[in-house]
Amino acid sequence: MPPACRPGTAAVAAGVIGVAVVLALRGYARTVVASAAADAAPPLLGPRVRGWYRGVLAPFEDQLVVWGVRADLLTYAQLGVSLVAGAAFWAGWIFVAGWLTILAGTLDILDGGVARRNGAAGRRGALVDSVVDRYSEFATFLGLGAFFRGSWVLLAALSAWTALVRARLAFRALGGTPA
Repeated sequence: MPPACRPGTAAVAAGVIGVAVVLALRGYARTVVASAAADAAPPLLGPRVRGWYRGVLAPFEDQLVVWGVRADLLTYAQLGVSLVAGAAFWAGWIFVAGWLTILAGTLDILDGGVARRNGAAGRRGALVDSVVDRYSEFATFLGLGAFFRGSWVLLAALSAWTALVRARLAFRALGGTPA
């Protein structure tokens, strides 16, 4: 057996991933969604997934409030992480860029939760968050487009970004809250 092949390590990793998936699915199954939250949700993720993930992040929001972290800091950190994710996509580090994109999305969720818990949620913060979200998405899709330049995937990335912006504008025009 070559030295790079370590079945024990692979088995432990598979076990950890399996346990994480089972626990996540148990938490997801227990998530209760209020009907008002389901109606006001943007179409990208279902209300149960959002409710479950917000439940997972609630202790982090509490700790960030205790530490005195401002929501604006998390918003700008999201932009920074998205810029790095776009650069990672551009450089071809797809795995790293994917994880950075997930981190940026998590920071986006945390900033709103921290603002609400601090009593600092307002129109100005919602506007700043919305603008930073669009710049973050643009940076990520720009990196994807650069990585896939000369390929049909570039057109798909541009189409996805355009559809995302259009869906967000339509949602807000119909009375959705800024996000």
